[in-house]
Amino acid sequence: MIEEGRKAVDARIRQVRTKALAEGNDNLDVRALSLLHDNCWNGEAGDFLIYHLRLNPYDEWNTMLVAGDVRTASILDMPFCTEEILQHLARTGLPVILGLRDKLRAAHDEVQRTHEFGRFQEIYDDTVTRVKRLGQMFGAGLVETYQAWRQRQADGRSAPR
Repeated sequence: MIEEGRKAVDARIRQVRTKALAEGNDNLDVRALSLLHDNCWNGEAGDFLIYHLRLNPYDEWNTMLVAGDVRTASILDMPFCTEEILQHLARTGLPVILGLRDKLRAAHDEVQRTHEFGRFQEIYDDTVTRVKRLGQMFGAGLVETYQAWRQRQADGRSAPR
């Protein structure tokens, strides 16, 4: 499951680079960004995401192709990722994932007591949806940050000298 996802992401990167090369753009730094930072996919959080929720870190909801530098971002009109952004993703994602894990554990304990298995399935499905929404929210934030940067660049170029 995970290896196939990794291969799919690598294929997406190759496709972007091949298209850029065909348009005369070489040496572009395109990479995959895990919207849920690596610290969410390791340790107990990773066990929860992969083995309990059956999520794949390489699925499209969690991976975004980004530029590794400003030049690539400008050529491909693609968000770029800075160390500051990576640190933000690392700080904010893990506590949310662990909180969702704890809520699902509590729901599981409640089901063991009440035998309301249908309710647990609803909570499980909601947890999967919330995890994916978190990744999507991080991706949308990255795009908005890039668009604001691009607008500031355009405003600076068009300003009178």
